[in-house]
Amino acid sequence: MGGYGRPPSPPRLRADVKSALRRVIVLLAATRPALVMGDFNDGETMPAITALDGGGGFVDAFRAANPGAAGATAWQRPWAPQATALRRVDYIFVSGAGGEVACASRVILDRPRRLADGRTLWPSDHYGVLAELRLFGIKCAP
Repeated sequence: MGGYGRPPSPPRLRADVKSALRRVIVLLAATRPALVMGDFNDGETMPAITALDGGGGFVDAFRAANPGAAGATAWQRPWAPQATALRRVDYIFVSGAGGEVACASRVILDRPRRLADGRTLWPSDHYGVLAELRLFGIKCAP
């Protein structure tokens, strides 16, 4: 699929892999709660994301809990003195639990630390996403 140090896959191969993955995910999600999470390398309006969110029977946990928040997760330059993440490409999708599945969700690991020599170091080039979910009859914390 491409990535650091690897040539990108041909677009048709990426589309075939995404399509096959979506079919497996939707099939499993039809019979039980399912979580699909990670770096999707696509923004919220891209077909790979919209195919899961809503139309695919999944709920974007971050968006459900934070309808108006930007939620940028990528691409942070690890040595930059300031935040550089501008896009949201990391997601937690949940199915089989209804629309009110997300109790809370937030972006995490989005703060740098100072090294002994004064330089800034961010945890990663991506921020994390954390979600508290209502699954298997477990209620949200007050």
